[in-house]
Amino acid sequence: MSEDNGLPINHVSKGKIDFMTTKEQFQVFDDYTAEVNGTYKIGDLTGLYYKDLVSKLGPPTVIGSGDDKVQYEWIVEYEDRIYTIYDWKTYDAHYTEYELTNWSIGGNAKSTLLLDDFKKLIYNLEVDTNNN
Repeated sequence: MSEDNGLPINHVSKGKIDFMTTKEQFQVFDDYTAEVNGTYKIGDLTGLYYKDLVSKLGPPTVIGSGDDKVQYEWIVEYEDRIYTIYDWKTYDAHYTEYELTNWSIGGNAKSTLLLDDFKKLIYNLEVDTNNN
């Protein structure tokens, strides 16, 4: 992972958007990566709307799935582990954007070890008031 080099907190670096926190760094991918292959649901984020996630993480990594089961998905690397945050089977982008408050977290066996830390990190991220 890269060190803070004076760039804005939200900057693109090698296909990922870096976000610095007080102690850890995690990265949101700005396009699909094969690193998500083999991930599955390991948890939930509740009480957050789409606009909250966009404000905290930036735009989704993936918009729409071929089977319409996922409308929006963020692919995140945290502590060398891959996580995904996504809606599941809403089949409705409008509902997902304006009403959904229960998001799925995907990962793998390695990801489950830090799931609680990852969730705390997401909940505690500052909202970017400049990101609409």
